[in-house]
Amino acid sequence: MLGLVLAAVVWGVVVALMLFGASGTSRDALDELRAAQDERTFSALVDPATAARMHAAADGFSDADSTFGSPVVAPARFLPIVGRQIRAADSLNHAAAETADLAADAADELREATTGPTPVGAERVALIQQLSDLVGRTSTGLEGIDPDRPEALIGTIDEAFDTFTEAREDGLEGLHNAEAVLDGAVQLLDGQSRYLLLGANNAEMRAGSGMYLSAGTLEITAGSLRLGEVEPTSDMILEEPVPVEGDLAANWPWLAPGRDYRNLALSPSFPETAALAQRMWAVTPGGGPVDGVMAIDVEAIQAMLGVVGPVEVDGVVYDKDSVRFQLLNGQYKRFDGRNQQRKEALGQVARAVFDKLEGGGWKVDELATALVDATQGRHLLLWSSVEAEQTAWATAGADGHLDEDSLAVSVLNRGANKLDFFLDSAIDVQTAPSDAGGTDVSVTVVLTNRTPAGEPKYVAGPSVDDVAEGEYSGIVEVNMPGAATDVTFTGGLYSTLTGVDGPTVVSAQFVRIPRGASATVVLTFRLPDGVTSFSVEPTARVPTTTWTLDGAAFNADRRRTLEW
Repeated sequence: MLGLVLAAVVWGVVVALMLFGASGTSRDALDELRAAQDERTFSALVDPATAARMHAAADGFSDADSTFGSPVVAPARFLPIVGRQIRAADSLNHAAAETADLAADAADELREATTGPTPVGAERVALIQQLSDLVGRTSTGLEGIDPDRPEALIGTIDEAFDTFTEAREDGLEGLHNAEAVLDGAVQLLDGQSRYLLLGANNAEMRAGSGMYLSAGTLEITAGSLRLGEVEPTSDMILEEPVPVEGDLAANWPWLAPGRDYRNLALSPSFPETAALAQRMWAVTPGGGPVDGVMAIDVEAIQAMLGVVGPVEVDGVVYDKDSVRFQLLNGQYKRFDGRNQQRKEALGQVARAVFDKLEGGGWKVDELATALVDATQGRHLLLWSSVEAEQTAWATAGADGHLDEDSLAVSVLNRGANKLDFFLDSAIDVQTAPSDAGGTDVSVTVVLTNRTPAGEPKYVAGPSVDDVAEGEYSGIVEVNMPGAATDVTFTGGLYSTLTGVDGPTVVSAQFVRIPRGASATVVLTFRLPDGVTSFSVEPTARVPTTTWTLDGAAFNADRRRTLEW
């Protein structure tokens, strides 16, 4: 009898050690997956090291699965409570191994598809369709991996199932979104489309975008791109304004946004701006009907130059290291007093980049990474009146729409100068439980005008009555979640706006900041019980805005959902 007890104890110790080892193997495999996800870019995804980590993770999960299913452990599978945990761990490791293998195979196939000569014309359409098919097959495969979850799990196994279920659901959502984006891209490229291209200048800001100072028509035919002449919007002021409706008309009637392209982007909601721009372009001399609107700023051009290489325009070389300074400040010094030449140069740089993009010679993964980063930072915005295309842009987060939980802070230049290049912006958000229930939120915006002496008049002014040389004149506009109440906004010279903007509540204050000085405005509002997060929208400003939430700094180069 004693021998049987000792045997049982020894067996229990052996099983416990094996299961502990298997648990460690699973943790190591999970670490491999996390390492593979550290840099979430297209280039990282097609790096052979990423697929190797995924395959290593699959092997680790398989080893753990073998341990849980070994003959030594088999008797423990029939024990009450413990046996249920072992069977669940076995099932979970098997599912994790299948998932890691599926992801690794997809990464291998993706790398193979995007390696080689740069696709041109119809080849681009075929490649995107191939990627869409790959995403669809991967999604179907992941849907088929669904481990059986027993009742009454406890401790680590229960938490592991929660983690796997959440990761699987996130993966399926991401794959479905990617498929929608790729299908929309196929529809856009496989045929004939016309888009209005708006050149956004970050040295003179609007809401969530630079001011639209140049415009042209981008024609897309069977996978090929052709950008026509890009002209200054200052020459495109409409004699008969296009009617403006909805919140844009209610909030900004005094700026006549339907008449002047430079007075678009008064709201960070790009779909509202783009739909109006589409109607304006249809009646603009040299314009015409278009299917959609694309806005591209200096940061997006910089990202594209990093892929296609430098371009030369009128003897000046623009590359990824020089283009930001050249287009946001240097060109004004070079063409001071010769504005028409400067405007033409700005449009020519955009055209040169698109021409080089069309010519090929770049890497697919690098361009994909650059475009994704540009759209996430609102440096490249896309909207279409074609339903399938617009679904793709909205799904990709490329259309710059606002949600009911959005928090967006914009500073709109009203000095007719280019001083945003010298305006530092810092935003501090504080949350605290409200005595009235819910959460009190304060948004403190500090703006510092560091304009140096000696800038050309076109940069530093004065260009507007009562605004001094080097002085920043602007409007601080804050879009809050739609549930916000008890809004107060202080610190500016006066209020310019209180109302609604789509799914958000909006308020704005006018500020003037002399050279070398700072201005602080503070907005407060209350969110109801049950609301414990909001989504911070990127500002698209250069230099980048710095953000903190309850004392912790975070990067708002893309849309971030923050909880407290």
